[in-house]
Amino acid sequence: MADKLHILVIHPRFCIRASKQIEALLSTGLVKVSLVIEMKYYESRVSDLIKSNVKIHNMKFRDNALRSYQLQRLIKRLTPSIDIIHFHNEPNFPLRVILSKFKNVKPIVYDIHDMTSMRTNRPEPDEEYAYKNADAIIHVSDKFITYGDEKYGSQNSHSLLSLPSRTNILKRSKVLRSKSPYKFVYQGGVIDSEFEKRTHTYYRDYFKIFKSILDEGHSIDVFSASDTHRLPTLARLAEENANFRLNKPLPYKELLPKMHEFDYGIVGFNFDYDVSDLTRDYLNAAMGNKLFDYIFAGIPVVAINADAMSEFIQNHACGFVKTQDTRWSDVIDPTKIRPDLHTLAEEYSMENQISKLIDIYNNLLVRTP
Repeated sequence: MADKLHILVIHPRFCIRASKQIEALLSTGLVKVSLVIEMKYYESRVSDLIKSNVKIHNMKFRDNALRSYQLQRLIKRLTPSIDIIHFHNEPNFPLRVILSKFKNVKPIVYDIHDMTSMRTNRPEPDEEYAYKNADAIIHVSDKFITYGDEKYGSQNSHSLLSLPSRTNILKRSKVLRSKSPYKFVYQGGVIDSEFEKRTHTYYRDYFKIFKSILDEGHSIDVFSASDTHRLPTLARLAEENANFRLNKPLPYKELLPKMHEFDYGIVGFNFDYDVSDLTRDYLNAAMGNKLFDYIFAGIPVVAINADAMSEFIQNHACGFVKTQDTRWSDVIDPTKIRPDLHTLAEEYSMENQISKLIDIYNNLLVRTP
């Protein structure tokens, strides 16, 4: 093994969680990283830091024999120089391909962003195969470990939150408004049930939540990668109400300073639709990226229908929990927000958590014959 651990990160749909992990790993000086992604679709998500310090291999991920063979051939070529394969889902089918060829050749980590079977309440054979055969499992929060172990059997499971780097902490003073109206912001996935007629993600239809904010006289800005033409109801709302704005997504480095301009960030889900009990459990266990993005941007958080995030907010005095029977105006009390959100952000920076991931790597290597 070389002086530095060489980690091969594979992520078919490269996203901010994998990016945060890689940047934190690089910051330790203990790790060398190579990355396999589909550059055509996901290059824009790769930071300059990663582009400058990581060997990137382009790969088309498709569920067919040709692409499976090409993926196996690439990993076989890289295998002599790497110590660990770290695979991020979704999808899960490439990991099945990798495990079928390279299990017991190199330790393989399964980093689960989306516990698909729990979210959809449907069998997921590729997820099951990956869960049972990977050398280590990493979840986004502790609550998912119980579900996975009960469904597939106890595994070498761990949790690692989706946390920003400390380089993203905004330490600017934030003077909270003492009274309403407030400026809210939501950043993340949004769907419109008028457009998405057959979706399993109605819990991301936030129309009623946004409308309730507007009805109290507050404003709400939305930053989402969803195309506006897929959000006809929200587009009409933006035309009708100047306090509601649909904004184009921003690069991460620009997003946090922009969110600092608002008073409160929103996390949570819409449970007014027919959500199965298992999906509801999945959503209540989620610890979303945006929760920490708001804190790093220096603004408090308001949670609705999100138990794990609500618990974190209450335990750390960094926001409020909005229930169905309370008004937005009434739930907010700026005097109860801790003044040092930047200290909380430092505590929960990825750099302060990444030693846990390196320990997982080292323990796998010790156990490898």
